[in-house]
Amino acid sequence: MLHEVLKAALSNASLGPTELSRRSGVPIATVFRLLNGTNDNPKLETLARIAKHVCIGITFRNIVCYERMPAG
Repeated sequence: MLHEVLKAALSNASLGPTELSRRSGVPIATVFRLLNGTNDNPKLETLARIAKHVCIGITFRNIVCYERMPAG
């Protein structure tokens, strides 16, 4: 799921939700919804802002194909 990919990317980048929000301009509430999985259909613009401004290694393929990614 997308929230698992995002959590792992934040951990690898040593970033927390507040810093992700600050850098990307995405509201903190949206960041928390993405991280806890309650927003399972985010806008592509939101994901693009996170990827563009934070550069945490989430590729377009991860975004588009996250539901098909194998668990593990």
